[in-house]
Amino acid sequence: MRLLYSATLVLLFKFANGQNATIRGRVTDKITKESLVGVNVVVKGLSLGASTDIDGFYEFKVPEGKHTLVCSFLGYNQQVQQLEVVGGRVYTQNFQIEESSQMLGDVKVTAAKVTNTQAAVVLEVKEAKQVVSGISKQQIAISQDNNAAQVMQRIPGITIVDGRFVLIRGLSERYNNVMINNTLAPSTEVDRRTFSFDLIPSGALDRMLIFKSASPELPGDMAGGVIKVYTTHVVESNFDQFHYGMGYRTQTTFQPFFRSQGSPTDFLGFDTYRRLPSDFPSTNRFEDLPTLSPERTEFAHMLTNNFEVNEYTTPIDFNVGYSFGRVVNKGRNQFSNITSFSISQSYVHTKRGFNRYFEYDVTRPDEVLLRFEFFDDIYEKNNRVSLMSNFSWLRSSKYKISWSNLFNQIGEDETILRKGEDFVQDIGFRRHYLLGYRSRSIYIGQGEVNYQMDDQQSLNFTLGLNLVNESEPDLRRFRTFLPENSSDGKFVMLTPPSSNLFDASRYFGKLIEISSSQAINYQYKNTRPGFFQVLKTGIFSDLKYRDFNSRYFSYLIPGSVSSDRKAELERLPLGEIFSKENVGPDGFVLREGTRPVDQYQASNILTAVYIGANSEYRRFNFDYGFRYEYNIQRLDGYQGLLPIEVNNPFGNFLPMLNVNYYTNEKSQLRVAYARTVNRPEFRELAPFLFYDYKLDANKVGEPRLSNAVIDNFDLRYEYYPRLGEMLSIALFYKFFDNPIEQRNIITSELPQFTYINADYAENYGVEVELRKSLKGVVSNRFLERLSFNANATYIYSVVDLGAQASAQTRVRPLQGQSPFIVNMIMAYSNEKRSEIISVAYNIFGERLFAIGDVNFPDIWELPRHSIDLTVSKTFNRIQLKFGIQDLLNYNYRFFQDTDRNGSPYDPLDRNIFSFRRGTLFNVNMTYNFN
Repeated sequence: MRLLYSATLVLLFKFANGQNATIRGRVTDKITKESLVGVNVVVKGLSLGASTDIDGFYEFKVPEGKHTLVCSFLGYNQQVQQLEVVGGRVYTQNFQIEESSQMLGDVKVTAAKVTNTQAAVVLEVKEAKQVVSGISKQQIAISQDNNAAQVMQRIPGITIVDGRFVLIRGLSERYNNVMINNTLAPSTEVDRRTFSFDLIPSGALDRMLIFKSASPELPGDMAGGVIKVYTTHVVESNFDQFHYGMGYRTQTTFQPFFRSQGSPTDFLGFDTYRRLPSDFPSTNRFEDLPTLSPERTEFAHMLTNNFEVNEYTTPIDFNVGYSFGRVVNKGRNQFSNITSFSISQSYVHTKRGFNRYFEYDVTRPDEVLLRFEFFDDIYEKNNRVSLMSNFSWLRSSKYKISWSNLFNQIGEDETILRKGEDFVQDIGFRRHYLLGYRSRSIYIGQGEVNYQMDDQQSLNFTLGLNLVNESEPDLRRFRTFLPENSSDGKFVMLTPPSSNLFDASRYFGKLIEISSSQAINYQYKNTRPGFFQVLKTGIFSDLKYRDFNSRYFSYLIPGSVSSDRKAELERLPLGEIFSKENVGPDGFVLREGTRPVDQYQASNILTAVYIGANSEYRRFNFDYGFRYEYNIQRLDGYQGLLPIEVNNPFGNFLPMLNVNYYTNEKSQLRVAYARTVNRPEFRELAPFLFYDYKLDANKVGEPRLSNAVIDNFDLRYEYYPRLGEMLSIALFYKFFDNPIEQRNIITSELPQFTYINADYAENYGVEVELRKSLKGVVSNRFLERLSFNANATYIYSVVDLGAQASAQTRVRPLQGQSPFIVNMIMAYSNEKRSEIISVAYNIFGERLFAIGDVNFPDIWELPRHSIDLTVSKTFNRIQLKFGIQDLLNYNYRFFQDTDRNGSPYDPLDRNIFSFRRGTLFNVNMTYNFN
């Protein structure tokens, strides 16, 4: 493998040695003589070119020979110029272009265009037939955002949960579909359908688009929207970059940090120490052995004695990476590659209060009694290795072949030290522990072929392959307490009568998911007068398979052990208590609690066909069609001790319509309708029960779930005063039939969350977005360098659970929905001095975090303010970026609705948990070798 990689590098460097010529110039308006910003100047037949800067200048390199330059700009006539160049020389080619009397739909660009600038993304949003929001690489660069999740909170209607999951218009992440480079992305979490956007580094992004209304060529499972993430494929010239960054987090860096012993490979994101030994016996064989047999004791000794918590001093966060791009031009062929590699390590220490209360008694209005009161110290260490390598081959203007690869290896080490009192089981002051590690390997790959058959016909082929391999080796959870009358001050280990998930427990989980997708898309452009201008059709298939299994054990003390020996064992230090000397016939025995329900296998087969067309009539543009999706979900598992098989074939006919009315060249009105579908995820169907330590609750799936169907309506007005600027106002409404919602099953002590199909739900909302630059508006040099990007969303939603609500509130808001979201960015950009300063603000409204029942009221997350600051300066080859993330360090607050009136702000409502993650100070340096 090393030899192959070295040979590839040698070839790339060899191809990069050819000498190019430089073409530069300025583009102005032929009548006013003013400079034009964002004009595309490209080489016909090659993916070479540039967009003009704020002064109208452009510059790029081309190979030696004769070339045709194409200058094109929205609303202007295209201009073509022939030019012959010699390698090593600089050529000046200016353009004076004049406005076109034709409408937006008549502008035709005949070569590759720049897609990653703010102006380009605004233009793409304007030309789209659907309701779309987006963000460009240029806008990402002025923020302190390190990954795609942080980037997305700048987009209208977007809410980020847990720093990595995305809600669109207040809808749960389950209603979103994610595509990376036109291929479906995998679900990255075991227990829910979602994509972890923190896996994609912001530096790898070309642009991101959020499609909020449907069209036939988009997936039908998109009630919230389709998130399209485009990574960089094509580079204009060779480059090499080295990146290094450091981070200091208040309340964490240089402070005490606790964790259990790890493996030597933890820094690479995978474990070689905690995992269950390969020769450890199967569940049936282990349980067939007598409890006190020497063989069972020998197997128990194979597990590492890793229950001690060690103290360290937290180092600074760091990230280091190297990236390079290569482009080779051979005649009418262009080969391009961009590769980036990075490794990072980060730490977070969070102090969290965690409370639970007895049910509120209306006859005693002044009393809300505690069930328990705990204080958590949560220590999280994250290691990540990322590799992205994208290839493209352009042959003239007819063929484009691309191959994209994104790989992440992630290791998450988590330690939770919990202390406090349980007033129900009043046995003394408590100390509870969670010692865990999770390793994930995620590969996302796509191949795409675009073939321009002629001026009217084009074909697109895509092939995707996704692999997810997740391991949770040796998740240890145990509880200790200090007896009230203790004379020696030693804590006592709680040992269970039978194996469970939270007392002297060891859990091992493993998941493998493989998915592949294939698509063929055909488009025909009608150049003759007729009913339609564009006809599009295609077929799609997606095959997914998941294999999940888990095992768990607990240490018990058999009845044959004397009471004195039992008391001695339970008071041993954590580093000794489960050592080999204390595991055996006269000590602890290892008991497995694994049941058939703790594993499942599932598959999903989705096939689709679509037909769509685009028609124009005067100022109207109609984009319409339908998509038919046939889906078969299968799951083999157990419910209790009985085998269960889920076999759900569903067919959905999904009509769609988008109407655009061009009021003038700067504004348009959009109206859209679509029927979409939402399917249950594997984990929601599987009756596997998992104990969530942070929530102190159980989670279990429901095999009887069925599909939800959603009718979506959108109305949006857009105004584009100047290039790169926009103002939009949107209204939307959604009606859900059989929406999939979380519910709470009544249990004696712990909440238990599962899923149901509610009767119906509705969602209403309004969105406003503004992108504005003061360039040309004011005469002050400082003020004219300012730009603003602001968006706000107001949402009202309601769900009716129907008769299944039982002990819960029947009518309530959708879970996870915020009634309002506000994002604002103000940026100062001095291109002559290569300086950028930006300030970003975000706030979301209160949202329903966890569903309650008669014993446990609903839990709400309260609003939180966030401010980020970024300063960037470029010195020749070096770019320095300083940032402050979460400047306010505002408290995360979760309150229970004690009096059950639907609001968490009343005097009786109590704090369930609250915490701060600290302010992060970042310094990043990028060195450009070229």
